[in-house]
Amino acid sequence: MAARHIAESKDAQPVLETLHELNEAARDSVREFREFPHHSWRFHKGLVEATRNQTLTMLVQTIADIIELQATRRYTRPMVSAEAEEQVRQNLRSTRANDKLLKLLESQDADGAESYWTEHLIAVGATLLGPDGDAVVDLAD
Repeated sequence: MAARHIAESKDAQPVLETLHELNEAARDSVREFREFPHHSWRFHKGLVEATRNQTLTMLVQTIADIIELQATRRYTRPMVSAEAEEQVRQNLRSTRANDKLLKLLESQDADGAESYWTEHLIAVGATLLGPDGDAVVDLAD
């Protein structure tokens, strides 16, 4: 919905410029494991905010808050080198996914942008929920 909205917008340029800046901030923080989720979700929130759908924006902000809380907890412990490098690879994949979406949006390919972003969000959801799709996020800790 958000990707289609921007791709079909006649005045998307300011939104696209903002999204590029947000993605660059995320790219600059790929090795800052506690900071990257914040920057990554700012990109997603910026995408959704462009729809001016307050309910969707609030939902994305709630999810972002949960993800950031989990990231803060996860990255307080030291990482082994291989684990850290895998996290950098995942973070870079995320920024490349944003780059691909931005190209689709700039070319005003609404169908391609919507399809690609839907696939991306499904893949991210699977990553967040774990291999069995049943990971629990405990907010009470």
